[in-house]
Amino acid sequence: DLGLSIPAGRHGRVLWQPVMLGAEVQGEVRVRDEKLTVSGVRGYVDYLNSTVLPPLVSVRTLCWGRAHDERCDLTYTLAEGKESRWSRLIARVGKELLTATDVALEPGDCRPSPTLGINCPSTYRLRATGPDMQAEIDVVRDRPAVESEFVTGSALVRRFTRNPRGVKFTGRASVRIKQGANSLEADLPVIDEHALFG
Repeated sequence: DLGLSIPAGRHGRVLWQPVMLGAEVQGEVRVRDEKLTVSGVRGYVDYLNSTVLPPLVSVRTLCWGRAHDERCDLTYTLAEGKESRWSRLIARVGKELLTATDVALEPGDCRPSPTLGINCPSTYRLRATGPDMQAEIDVVRDRPAVESEFVTGSALVRRFTRNPRGVKFTGRASVRIKQGANSLEADLPVIDEHALFG
């Protein structure tokens, strides 16, 4: 299973599925006052579906990221609730699609983000294992690219939705993946996010 399903409420769930790990992208990207036109670069598409209202979502902290180059595309998600943890790392190495269902994040030094004051690690290591792979990924965040509250409106609306907010970063990922006798080492650009709910 490539996706990640997080139970919510009595019968609900939040479903995350990567649809395209290494799609060819064309368009414009805006970060603050900077505008970048891209054509023929590697990109990513995912699908997110929730069958419950925001107060019933059991996630309190979310970390996700993605990294791409011609040899490897990967994405990861780590979500934590009060009593549960859910994680997934999916990688395409060559023509092989690999999945790790046990992913742990070891944070480095934390700093508050400039705008929202969210305490985020400036570096971290991911360790991931699955039936067909082992991975170790060292992420160094360059700078916050976007800080945002996901819901705008009155204090009551933000309280009802548990005031989700997050910081997206650009950075570099030193990737080491083992698959049987094969291994890959790569230094990839990464985009990741640290988000809080509640």
